[in-house]
Amino acid sequence: MKQYLTLISFCIATLAAFAQTDSLSQITRYNYKRYIEDAPRFTIYGDNYFVAGSQINESSADATSDARFEIGFKQRLVEDPLPWDIYLFLAYRQKAFWEIYEESFPFRALNYNPSLGLGKVVFDENDKLKGAFWFQIEHESNGEGGEISRSWNRLSLSYFIPVSRHFLYTVKAWLPVGSKSDNPDITDYLGYGQVDMAYRPGNRWILEATGRKGIEGWKGSLQLGVNFRITKTGNEYLYLQFFQGYGQDLINYDKELSYIRLGFSIKDMNFNFY
Repeated sequence: MKQYLTLISFCIATLAAFAQTDSLSQITRYNYKRYIEDAPRFTIYGDNYFVAGSQINESSADATSDARFEIGFKQRLVEDPLPWDIYLFLAYRQKAFWEIYEESFPFRALNYNPSLGLGKVVFDENDKLKGAFWFQIEHESNGEGGEISRSWNRLSLSYFIPVSRHFLYTVKAWLPVGSKSDNPDITDYLGYGQVDMAYRPGNRWILEATGRKGIEGWKGSLQLGVNFRITKTGNEYLYLQFFQGYGQDLINYDKELSYIRLGFSIKDMNFNFY
């Protein structure tokens, strides 16, 4: 696990070095409202994907083979910006682990993540797009009760950084609020933030990495993704996903798991690589 997190740190430093090489000059302080208001108010939120595969470390804590999928959407709730040019959004993501190799096709775990968010675009001294802040009030739970209930609430702040037409990364930090009685040590494994990075070397390929560092020891997680666009103009991709570490789902957040899965993804290309 330590070597994976070290690799993530190196990648972050490398991407930062490119920050001034290829700015997104189309969006400026004077025209960004047009880009936001011309975009659909209802859009996907993050990647939507379906992948299936097998566990590598063969832990008894989880199914050895399954399917995993995530869906997400967001809705801009205001036509005109709030004070300080802030936009209000409602967002929702759902993660599912589906044992499609079992006879009855049971869902092993479902994680629900609704949120209310405020977004603000920021610019550099030359009025060019520098990034965007995204503040959220989030709830995440597995929708269960009793001993298998897992839930927590958090305040989170993300900074989206479009390094160039080919690179982007997001730094996200969160602060748990309210009760964590279902999972009191969750930050030992999930930490207080994560880094997401994406690199597009050409029109057909997107390479991705997400890293978290837990509070306890070298606990954390690394997720890698390779996307290949199926057609030249669509947003559907063949998707290879690798996960190693803790917190893949809430019910097993404190179990170290390793999976490799293959399937397809649907990406919001206008948001990620405009």
